[in-house]
Amino acid sequence: MRKISLVVIISMLAGSVNSQEISYKKKPTLSVNFILNDFRTADLIRANTLAGVLKNKQWSKFSEMGPGLAVNYYQGITEYVDFMATMGASIVDYTFKNRQSLGSDNFLLETDANVLVKLLSDKYRVTPYLSAGAGVSMYKVYWGAYIPFGFGLQVKLAENTFLHTQVQYRTGITELANNHFNYSLGFGTPIGNGGKK
Repeated sequence: MRKISLVVIISMLAGSVNSQEISYKKKPTLSVNFILNDFRTADLIRANTLAGVLKNKQWSKFSEMGPGLAVNYYQGITEYVDFMATMGASIVDYTFKNRQSLGSDNFLLETDANVLVKLLSDKYRVTPYLSAGAGVSMYKVYWGAYIPFGFGLQVKLAENTFLHTQVQYRTGITELANNHFNYSLGFGTPIGNGGKK
């Protein structure tokens, strides 16, 4: 009888250990990103169409985009939904929607909050996602608001360490915010407890 009781107790303990599931909800993570802002292609699409820009091979070259750096903060809401806050700075030639230009090579600061909806959890090596949010920009002393939406890929390099690549179209919703594409490539790693599960 004692042997049977001991076997039952050991089986129950082993079952409770095996029943604990690993959470793939993203830990608080910081990412440093290289960014490019592309105003020219967005202007061409607005004047023509996306199909026309692609057909005529008018997409901007890297040399026509404004480079910069951004920092992203990620926090998992669920295994398939993350919150992302971004602050980016770049040097760009910015023309307001009314076509007014303030000259070339000026400082643009943008900050936004987004929700990322992932096709797969962080368990997988490659995870595609969609993003949407709201943001504000400052160019010289002028403030604007925009809606960013886009798509990206998250590539798992190691446990809780990721490479992110993303394309966003940022739609200006105020007179002093112009439509543009934002391309980013960054490396993210957990903060705090080292990303331990």
